[in-house]
Amino acid sequence: MALRCPACNAVLDNRVSPYGRCVDCRLVLNIPALVCEGPCVDELLDRVPDPPGLMSVDTISTELAVSVLLEMNFLRDIQTAARFFVELFPTTAKVWDAAAVRLHQEGERDAAYRILRKGIQQCDDPSRIRVELAAMLGMDGKPEQGLSILAEAESSTERYHVIKGNLLRALERWEEAAACWRQAIATDPTDDIAWNNLGFYLSRVCKRHEEAEQHFRRACEAFPTTKHFRARLGDALYFQRKYQEALEHYRMALSMIENCRYCDTHLDHDLQRMIRACEQALEGLTDR
Repeated sequence: MALRCPACNAVLDNRVSPYGRCVDCRLVLNIPALVCEGPCVDELLDRVPDPPGLMSVDTISTELAVSVLLEMNFLRDIQTAARFFVELFPTTAKVWDAAAVRLHQEGERDAAYRILRKGIQQCDDPSRIRVELAAMLGMDGKPEQGLSILAEAESSTERYHVIKGNLLRALERWEEAAACWRQAIATDPTDDIAWNNLGFYLSRVCKRHEEAEQHFRRACEAFPTTKHFRARLGDALYFQRKYQEALEHYRMALSMIENCRYCDTHLDHDLQRMIRACEQALEGLTDR
């Protein structure tokens, strides 16, 4: 049976576009005028082949759609933009995932949940959608529901183990959470959230500072420019009374640019305070 264009019903031949329409009926979209404003217009055009403005939908990749959903400002309301992109990519889990994340960030929680629940039924990777739904439920104070959703996802799904660990942490099931974060790191050594959360468990919950030291040394090797991990290594050394080495890492962290999700306005102040504490401790040892 011949495939036909959904727009004009013509038999599809070698002129078919990647999105299933014949070349004559392919969608044309003025992205800058429709979905974003301000500085993002130039940024978006720089990333799209053959500007200016009018382009075939064939040129909009999944990656570009995800980037637009997560990063751009929209002329119309966020629900309209999210609906536009999920209709444009009706089975692509990454796009549905990004649409839900943006809706949730903008306070449109009910709409975000509707997108995800529909995406589970419709998308090419329902496990990915379930993981995002579980994460969102955890952020909204419903970790038990999140674990129930996560139980239906494949454990090999990206972010599965770190999200499960976060949900277990919310229920104060710390040992189980730590096992999940270890598995997340083993599965994906670039998962900085897993590194951070396991480090917090070792240093702040269990106060196993020697183990925390080894953990943060490995984290600094994996993320050599991340200021937060360098500071936490200093903490692990300080609480073992390794003041000189702690001082070196605190000073190194203070000299680094804040470039991670964990850095806040208080980090430099805390580093300066800990540097003074190390210097005072070392002076005390010298005076003995």
